[in-house]
Amino acid sequence: MKMKIAFVLILLLAICTSFAKDFNISHIRVYNKFLRNGYTANICNAFSSPKENNIDTSTGAIVITPKDLNDALKAASVKRHFQRKFGGITLGGEFIENNRMHYFVYFEESDLLIDFTDNKEYKLKSKIIVH
Repeated sequence: MKMKIAFVLILLLAICTSFAKDFNISHIRVYNKFLRNGYTANICNAFSSPKENNIDTSTGAIVITPKDLNDALKAASVKRHFQRKFGGITLGGEFIENNRMHYFVYFEESDLLIDFTDNKEYKLKSKIIVH
């Protein structure tokens, strides 16, 4: 009986630690101008054709460091993103994690970051530090 309990505990520990993701963000760009609201499909289209959607992809007004974003995402609770309408987008941008481009939007009011590349929503524990 003790062996069964020990096996179950080891199995649970292995499963729980495999869900913890270690982020390795090497670069981040925050766009100077992005949509303030829209459906998931519209927001994804804005990333694929920014000029048609009046998106200013130049950077400089808002800077978030890769370390700050790494720390925020590690501490966040994660769930799958389902298509719906959004309002109150604070900023949009892109980051590179493990040589893969990710497109995201951030809602400062609710501390929510949505990664449209992986279709994940990150409920951040604290605000992203903006320098």
